[in-house]
Amino acid sequence: MEYLFIHVLNISIAASFLVLAIILYRSFAKKAPKWISVLLWGLVGLRLLFPFSIESALSLIPSKNTIPTTITHDRYPALDTGFENVDEIVNPILSGSMEARPEYSANPMHVWITALGWIWLAVMLCMLLYMAASFIYLRIKTRVKVEREDNVYLCDYVKTPFILGIIRPRIYLPSDISDKDYSLVVAHERAHIKRLDYIWKPLGFLLLSIYWFNPLLWVAYVLLCRDIESACDEKVISNLGDNEKADYSEALLTLGIKNRVISACPLAFGEVSVKSRVSAISKYKKPATIAIVISLVVCTIFAVCFLTYKKNNAVAVEQGIWYAGKVIGSTDANATCDDVPLFVFTENGDLLVESKNLADLSYVRLGKMNTAYVSKSEYESLFEGVTFREGYDAEYFHNVIKAAWRITPSVSSGIDHKEVYLLRTEKELYMGYADDGKIGTLYELRFNEALPTYLYTLKYTSPEVNNAALILDSSKGNGRITFGDHSSYTALGTYEYKNSKLIFTTTDYFELKLVFLDVGGALIYSEKDSDTHGLSGLFPDGILFHGYYQLYGASQCTKFFDINNDGNHELVSVNIGNSGTLWYLVHSQGVALANSTIPFTKYDDIRFEEKDSSLYLVCEYSDVDFNSYRYKVTFDGKNLIFTPEE
Repeated sequence: MEYLFIHVLNISIAASFLVLAIILYRSFAKKAPKWISVLLWGLVGLRLLFPFSIESALSLIPSKNTIPTTITHDRYPALDTGFENVDEIVNPILSGSMEARPEYSANPMHVWITALGWIWLAVMLCMLLYMAASFIYLRIKTRVKVEREDNVYLCDYVKTPFILGIIRPRIYLPSDISDKDYSLVVAHERAHIKRLDYIWKPLGFLLLSIYWFNPLLWVAYVLLCRDIESACDEKVISNLGDNEKADYSEALLTLGIKNRVISACPLAFGEVSVKSRVSAISKYKKPATIAIVISLVVCTIFAVCFLTYKKNNAVAVEQGIWYAGKVIGSTDANATCDDVPLFVFTENGDLLVESKNLADLSYVRLGKMNTAYVSKSEYESLFEGVTFREGYDAEYFHNVIKAAWRITPSVSSGIDHKEVYLLRTEKELYMGYADDGKIGTLYELRFNEALPTYLYTLKYTSPEVNNAALILDSSKGNGRITFGDHSSYTALGTYEYKNSKLIFTTTDYFELKLVFLDVGGALIYSEKDSDTHGLSGLFPDGILFHGYYQLYGASQCTKFFDINNDGNHELVSVNIGNSGTLWYLVHSQGVALANSTIPFTKYDDIRFEEKDSSLYLVCEYSDVDFNSYRYKVTFDGKNLIFTPEE
């Protein structure tokens, strides 16, 4: 439910920019034919009706997903309005008030979005019921009728002329309508039928029922109804003389509806803005050809600018994990890459950064990648005071940089700098932290291609479930699931993606089918979609597994080691948190998970050391009165073995 609701919200926000543009156009284009306005409202309908859109460099929509689809599962929820100044004001407030803390039983944003989603659905159903009830009510009122001519009926219970019906639209008139008004009113209603307005208005109300929460779309619907009537007025009076125009205006005043609420079904002759329509009729002049041409050009421009989304500038950077490879230049002679976190580039142009909180086990959103245009003089100012490696300087970057991005770090990212710059050449990617428009240190980022293995662990642990993990080897299409400390069962199996779902099928006796919803960087266990063959107590329904993308991105003590001296790099990851210590080992035969009994969390410093082609784990206290320990790390083909040194 929440994903559908978020999708509807994002479409509604995108459509709002088009509505504002049309309202602005209407206020200036007084002499343009009204059918042009109806055509523009049709563009709004297309924007609301179709969930997809093409990309264009000319798009004026600032953001495709103002509300990220993962916001209900992000620890620090944030919006992406496309306006950097707005994001800087709104997101700190939103992240602070809606932070999903581990001690909470549920994510606050998830609770709010779910509740609002159900309210949205309830109101939508009420409006659709009103639409259906209005149609049925009018059908009942028009059961007793007399056909005056083909498709034109007189009815005693009808107070004003209207059209009713979708497949076979019929014109209904009051029984006491005068002969003078009859021909003018029928001409108006037949113009509606010829223009298919009996379809467009109900469709407009249907879309309004879906997007009822947006006040701009209520304004748009009212203006659509006015423009539909005005367009038909223009169609009819374009062939009338002055005296007939006066008769037409008199018919509007005579048959106009007073105090009518917004209707869903019929197209009534005098339903909306009778006074303004009469005034427009008295001033009507046939529009000039140039006015029609200009209006059609405006329609084309609106379609290109508001039915498309901006091109995703992040496609120039490979999606996945990047790490700092070396220092290119710095104002600090002692600068190293040791304290630079891992970065993840996502498909929607977000930049994620490794959390500094070791117990958090997650990535947090750094910010949106906004294209920056940096001139030669700006490069010189940006790198003022920086000492570069040989071959690098401001002029070099001005000549080779193909794309640049500027990111304003979010409060939750833990980056204590005002800006982050990304500079892209044909092959390299550079990153620098900037304060007051000057970069202190510039790093060369490197893309991690070493491991095709993906790791998911519980984002929030509980006494019932902890230390559970899902490890997927994308190169082989297989993986392993551990169900936590409460179960000794470890399942091997294969996996596949279908319709945004990850389906893991075990290859053991149980042949379990475990289904997880992929919500972008995280997996949610779906009990109703899974088939556990009656095996209970595996995972609670809806439990969230947070993804580390590639295993190299695990945020604890991660490094490559060749344990067996066989020329292959194995990866040992030590995860130190409140839930205990987990060891992950990636080797040529797959992935191994081993729980260690060594109480590593009591030590102040834990590090790996390589000596004589062997790997050692060193555990030390900061207090010299306590002993330190060294363990030789080996691998028996299934588990890690820690042998203490004498």
